Amino acid sequence: YPFQFFTQASIRMSDDPELLEAMHEAGFNHVFCGIESPVKESLKFMGAQKNLQGDRSLLDKVKTLQSYGFEVSAGFIVGLDADPDDVAEQMIDFIQEAAIPVAMVGILGVLRDTPDYRRFEKAGRLVRGIKYSGDSGLFRKELSFVPKVEPDELFRRHQQIVSTIHSAEYFFPRARTLVKRLGRHAMRPRQVGRPEIIGALRSFWIQGVKSSYKREYWKLVGGTLLKNPRRFPIAMRLAIQGHHMVTVTQQSLRVAKLQTFCEEALTVFERLGKAKDAMMPIPARAGEMLASVAGRLSPAKSVTAAKNNAQVLLSAATAQASKLKAEYRSQANHQLREFRGKLENLVNEYATETSGFDN
Repeated sequence: YPFQFFTQASIRMSDDPELLEAMHEAGFNHVFCGIESPVKESLKFMGAQKNLQGDRSLLDKVKTLQSYGFEVSAGFIVGLDADPDDVAEQMIDFIQEAAIPVAMVGILGVLRDTPDYRRFEKAGRLVRGIKYSGDSGLFRKELSFVPKVEPDELFRRHQQIVSTIHSAEYFFPRARTLVKRLGRHAMRPRQVGRPEIIGALRSFWIQGVKSSYKREYWKLVGGTLLKNPRRFPIAMRLAIQGHHMVTVTQQSLRVAKLQTFCEEALTVFERLGKAKDAMMPIPARAGEMLASVAGRLSPAKSVTAAKNNAQVLLSAATAQASKLKAEYRSQANHQLREFRGKLENLVNEYATETSGFDN
């Protein structure tokens, strides 16, 4: 039969060579494992210590699966109480060394009727009103529990991991390592037809000519074609997959950047309304977007000055949203509408204050 199979299973399957042999012969070539964390203490905290069973490391277990020709994808979680301060660096290093092309990294979410839910409820650390669904957006700042670290630090760690592993500088070298490490060829390799050829030609143009990461692209695609041509279809699939990962992450980062700017801008706008006679300093930790327009803001000595500040901030937010690809603009447009409405409300409030502005 002309099929290849993909499954989700425990990383402990690497301890069963008979099972792995049978899976390879049946046509399996891809497995997803819930590795969760490379940190032993974090795995124990979440009750996933079974991943540590045996005398082999998690890295060795991944390599064993790859030696049978299985590409390994994996899920990881940050935000656990036992996470060390350098959990982001440890997770990035593990994913890179393990050559896991697609790593799904998310912040811990607390689902009802789970041990985590009962634990956090008992400790008074559930966030009421937040119903975790498992799909809250790549960089959405929403937590269903109170973390041990400051929320902003947790969001920073998550963003650091995802933006790093899904950058071209990290994804393509990881894919090259996987292509070299796969030990067996597929029992039933996929046939290459017209759709695959058209897809490859489009990839050559979009990624190999027009992209900003063309050098990394050709190291993977061209290098595989020259040194390991039987793996070329895998390299092409990974390259196209990489384009998706890089693009989605870049666009999501821009949406997150816009959200951060809107939050900071509203705070600064309110402060300017109270600084009638002197310019209040922009917070030292302000994002680069806010810092770039700070020189165009002024103390709100009048309604006109307040409106000017609002226009400066709104123009900056609109410019950021315009950089997004069309398919990512709906979320940004929603943020812009909310931002515009809040600015208008603040201007109206200032205008009606008894000690407010001279027009």
